[in-house]
Amino acid sequence: MNKPPSKKAKLLEKLTKPRLYHVPGYCSEIICNIIHILGIEEKIEIVDVDAETIKTPEYLSLNPHGTVPLFCHDDQNMVESGAIGIYIAHKYQNNKKLLPMEHFAEALQWVFYTIVTLYESVTRPVMLCKGFFKDKIGCEPNFELVKARWEDLVAPFIEKSLGNSTFILGNELSLPDLYLYNKLAYLRANDFFKNHPTIEKYYTNVEKRIAELKSEKH
Repeated sequence: MNKPPSKKAKLLEKLTKPRLYHVPGYCSEIICNIIHILGIEEKIEIVDVDAETIKTPEYLSLNPHGTVPLFCHDDQNMVESGAIGIYIAHKYQNNKKLLPMEHFAEALQWVFYTIVTLYESVTRPVMLCKGFFKDKIGCEPNFELVKARWEDLVAPFIEKSLGNSTFILGNELSLPDLYLYNKLAYLRANDFFKNHPTIEKYYTNVEKRIAELKSEKH
C-alpha cells in the first residue's frame, strides 16, 4: 500500500488544483469555513499542516513569513487572510452569497476592521496576556487597559453596528461574520462577553448558522 505523502513532501507537490495550507486552531479556520459553506471542497484542496511545518525551508519557500493561511493557485501564493477570503468568496460565489454586492463596501470595511483594528487592539493583546504566543512571553500588555478598550470602545461599536440585526450585514450570514466570529472566539473564552448579551447572542447565532450551512448538501 502506498503511503500518503508527508507534510513536507506535500509542500513540494505540483498543484493539480488550488490549495489552502491550514493549521487547525489558527486564523486559517476562517478560510476553511468559507470553503465548506460554499461547498467547494472539490475545487480547493485543504492541506492541514502544523506549527512546526510552517517554519520548514519547504514551507518558507512558498511563504517566507511562515504563517497561515497560505493559498496557492495559478502560480501565485496568497498570504493574507483578508485577501484570500475575499478572493475565494468572490471567485466561487454561488447561491450562498457570502459577499453580497449590494453591501460590498460595508463587507470589506468589516473584514478589515476585524483583522486589523479588533485583532490588534483587543484580541492579540489578550492572547499575549494569556501566553498564547510562546515566543512573546515577557512582552505582555496591561490586561486591564485592554479590557477597558474593549468595554469602552470596541464592544459598544460592535453592539451599535449590530442593532437589531441577526448578523453584521442584516439577517443573512456573510463574509464579515466569519472573520468576526473567529476573532471574538478568544475573547469569549476569556469572559469578555459577560456584560454584552447582544454580542453573546450574535456569536451564538453565527456559530449555529455556520454549522447549518456546513451540514447542508450542495
